[in-house]
Amino acid sequence: MSLEKLEIGILKGGSGSFANENGIGSDQEKIDRTTGYNVELRESGLVTATAQVASGSVVEGKQYCVDRGIDPERLTFAELARRGTLGQMQRWSDSGDRYGVETTQILATNHELDDAYERHLFQRAIRDDLYRGALPIINENQATGEEELDEFLAAYLNSEEHGKKDFEPDNDWLAAHIAIVLGAKYLILQSQRTDGFKDDNDEVVEQIKVDDIDMLLKKFAGMKSVRGTGGIESKLKAMAKAVKSGKVGEVIYGNSGISPVDMILGKCACTRMVQ
Repeated sequence: MSLEKLEIGILKGGSGSFANENGIGSDQEKIDRTTGYNVELRESGLVTATAQVASGSVVEGKQYCVDRGIDPERLTFAELARRGTLGQMQRWSDSGDRYGVETTQILATNHELDDAYERHLFQRAIRDDLYRGALPIINENQATGEEELDEFLAAYLNSEEHGKKDFEPDNDWLAAHIAIVLGAKYLILQSQRTDGFKDDNDEVVEQIKVDDIDMLLKKFAGMKSVRGTGGIESKLKAMAKAVKSGKVGEVIYGNSGISPVDMILGKCACTRMVQ
């Protein structure tokens, strides 16, 4: 079976979707819940395969430091991520075992996905994992993605103040890029704080058009997630890129505590972005 014949759902959760209450270390119950969502989505018949883009190596890196008497505040986010990746992946592996699902780890950058040859290698790796029924856990490559993240913030968030600061990747754009490369049927960005974009009456907006992006960016300017990088702005830009590509079926933003199947079927509040 070719990659094109797979119907793929890409789920993306930020650091807050997997962190414990104090932001130092992961919450295993949240990870288990998300693994269950992947299994539920596969079994629903809406897709034939899923992959999870997961932030969280930084908060796991903080736990690593605390356990060893190291002050995590003395390390950059990239340094914390390199120390937390192993523990983060072990949690996903344990979660997969509980659900009877093999988990694999894939590290990637947007630059790699832009390169024709490296994109082919990524597609082949994803294809092999998905055909075997595995659940790929995808994250930004902490060793090579730091400079790229800085470029992303400057280019996509249009703010000179972002340059050369210490930022924690939230993987919004990476998830959108992966969805485009794989021709995903669904891209679902998960948030621990909200059910979607809200209007002035604090009601969830069910549908946003790409043409409204500039207006919304002005409205949400400066609003960030608790631990992520670009927050609402980043999500808007990433979702718009996926929609404009014409290669992603549906692009949805919703709460990480709600079933993606319910989001797709319209059984809960969430926001869809359309042309």
